[in-house]
Parts: sequence; C-alpha cells; structure tokens
Amino acid sequence: MTIEDLGLEIHFVKENVILAPDSRSSEKFMHGIKVLMAKNYIDNLSEETKKGMREKAEQGTWPSWAPMGYMNVEVDKKKKIVPDPDAAPIVRRMFEWYAAGDCSLEEVRRRAVEAGLIGRRGKAPAKSKIEYALRNVFYTGLFVWNGQVYQGDHEPLVSQDLFRRAQEAFRKDNKPKANDRLSFAYTGLMTCAHCGCAITAEKKKGRYVYYHCTGSRRGCAKPAVREEALESLLGDVVRAVVVGQEVVDWVKAALRESHEEERTFHDGQIEVLQREYVRVQRLIDNAYEDKLEGRISEDLWQRKQREWGAALTDIRGRVENHENASRAYYDEGGRILDLASRAYDLWLQQNAVEKSKLLRVLLSNCTFDGTSLSPTYRKPFCWLVEGQECTNWLRGRGSNPQPSG
Repeated sequence: MTIEDLGLEIHFVKENVILAPDSRSSEKFMHGIKVLMAKNYIDNLSEETKKGMREKAEQGTWPSWAPMGYMNVEVDKKKKIVPDPDAAPIVRRMFEWYAAGDCSLEEVRRRAVEAGLIGRRGKAPAKSKIEYALRNVFYTGLFVWNGQVYQGDHEPLVSQDLFRRAQEAFRKDNKPKANDRLSFAYTGLMTCAHCGCAITAEKKKGRYVYYHCTGSRRGCAKPAVREEALESLLGDVVRAVVVGQEVVDWVKAALRESHEEERTFHDGQIEVLQREYVRVQRLIDNAYEDKLEGRISEDLWQRKQREWGAALTDIRGRVENHENASRAYYDEGGRILDLASRAYDLWLQQNAVEKSKLLRVLLSNCTFDGTSLSPTYRKPFCWLVEGQECTNWLRGRGSNPQPSG
C-alpha cells in the first residue's frame, strides 16, 4: 500500500505544493522526479558502503560475518577472523567425512551436531548450512566477494586437496540437469485480462511463436496472438510515453529551478559538516599539545586519536555523499526525459531481447485480452502518458505547446 493508493490530498508545506488524485499530470511528474532523486541519494549511500566493503576485501579481510567454524574478533585494535577453538575442529572433520564418499549430507550433519556443532543462534545447523560450508572455498584460505576471488588473511581449516575431494563427492552425487526450457522475449511482462493468469509462449511448426494465456483457471478463453502482432501492439505502448522536444525543454527548465533548491540544501549540509570537521581537528591538535606537555598519557592520546580519526573519515564520506547527490539530481532527471523522448526510436532499432528490457523499464504490468493491451506504466512515465492524453498539459506553466510524439 502506498499513500497515493489511499486517494488522499497530500500537502507539501516546504514546497507549497498540493498533490491530489485530480492534480495535473505535470505536477505528478515533477513530484515523481523528486522522489527518484531522493532514491538516487539513498542508492549513493549504499554504493559508498559497498565500496568500503570491496576495499576491505581487496586487503584480504572478509568484510562480513565469519562463516561457521570461525569467529570475528579484535586483535591489536584490528578486526580479524580467526578459527573458533570449539567449532573449527568439527568443521574440519565434516570435510573429511564427506570427502570419504560414504557419508551423506544428512549423516555429516548428524555427526557434527553430536560432536557439539551449533549455529550462530545457538541452534543445530540445518542440512543446507552444512552443504553451504562444504562448498565454501573460504575454508581453504580464499574467499569470493562480488564474484571475485581474493587471498584471505585468515587461517585455512582444510587443505586444497581435501576441499577438492569434497567437491568431487558432490559431483558424484549430482543429478543430471533438466534440459533448459525455451526462452521467449516477452514472457513475464503480461497477464490475461480475462482470468489474471500469466501470458506464456510456445513455438509451433518449429518457427512460429504464439503468446497465449496459461489457462491455469477454468473458463478462460485463452486469447492467443502471433509474436509479430504482439510486437506491433507493444510498440504502441512504447510510443505512448514519447514527448516532444518542447515538453522536454520545459521540464528540464523546471528541474534546473528545483535543482537550485536541492543544491542549496546539500550546500547547507556540507557547511555544517565542514564546521564539525574543523571542530574535531581542533580537538586533535589540542590533545596533541597536551600529550607533548605531559598532561595526558600516551594511551589516552592513542585512543582519542583513533576515535577522532574515525570521526573525520565519517565526515569526509558524508560530505562526498552530499556532493555526489547534488550533482546527480539534475542529471538523473535529464536521463529520464531523454529516454522518454527517444523510447520509440530505440524500440525500432533493437532486437527482441533489448525491446524486452526497455519494456521492463517502462511498465510495471500489462494485461492482454486477445486483441489489445492495457499497460500500467511505472512512475514517472505514467504521468507522461497522462500528459499526452491532455489537450494542453502545460497550461499555466508559461508555455502553451500542443501534445507531440
């Protein structure tokens, strides 16, 4: 459930804007752009966190919770991962039992539990946890982070040879994989307008692709259509979001004006952070003078220096986040508008796979009744479509363009 679904009239006091179900599509579109900018700021914070974890991985330290058999500790003021004296020997025996080839995963789990192995939450580990551990290269001294293999600084629990033999035991017991199913570009995009079931596809006579309702519910007429005809209907769906250059220029001008407010906010936050940075740096300088004068001990100086150094690093990161968010605000909105203005040209130039990707950007759902499509567009593209349906959707905005595209 979202606020918009409740049909309420929403007042934005700071911006002096009121949004209601009958608000202009241009007002809804501008609000959608600002929501996307806020999401961009949150995503940027997430990227910075991931960046820090990647840097830690590149230094050889696993940047997360220690797996079963290890524990997270702090050694010489540095966080490390070391073998758990109770669990590590049991995990090593797990590899030996399974590599022997005469012990199932369930039997390995039973023996490990009887030996005293417990999970992080104090419960006996499930069979899936045992399998994950036996497949995890971490126990050989390596680890995988974001698809990259790194040499870890932790102590291995098993040799490369023992790990290899355990993997061979897995391959021996693996079942043959089922044949890959045929994949079709536009499945997963539509549902049946009659019964709500998914629209699937099948190939007939080895060359013709038909899309039709799965018919999971009784009584459905199972509407069907050839892929070529469906592409034509989907092309009309894409064409509906296209806006003319005059509309693009007006919205970009409005974004620039809104961007000034956004930049003012971020500049104010940066100024506050810079003042805090100067204050913390002054504390460090004063404490250093006290250390030289003998008024504080070396241990106290080292502890406070680490504490204040971490605070300075945090402030620098937050300043960088505000700077990046300020720069991205207008750029992101511009990219959305450029996509909307070029969407149909892209559609005509792309293959079926790329067309499917474009549709997933524009649509959240689409129903098919056998002859026509009823699309549900994602925000803010839905407001562009609403604007195209108006006779003069920029009325009162200092411009008077006619709908185009």
